[in-house]
Amino acid sequence: MHIEERWPCAACHNKRTVRFGTDIEYCFNCGHKWPRLSARSVFSEAELRRLTIYRRAVRGGFYTDDLPAVAAV
Repeated sequence: MHIEERWPCAACHNKRTVRFGTDIEYCFNCGHKWPRLSARSVFSEAELRRLTIYRRAVRGGFYTDDLPAVAAV
C-alpha cells in the first residue's frame, strides 16, 4: 500500500489516493477504485514519438524559455 497525492481520483478529483500493489488505485474521499494505468498507455504511439522529438529539440537549444533581447529605441 502506498499513499499518492499526485494522481487525482477519476470520480471526485480528490488528490489523496492509495495504490494497492501495482494495479489498483483507491480514493480515500469517495471510495472509488480503478485499475492503475501505466504511463505509456496515457499517450498514443504517435504522441510518444512527437514528445521524444520535442524533448530532443529542447535539449538541442531549438526551444527555450529565454526571451530575446530587445534593442533600446
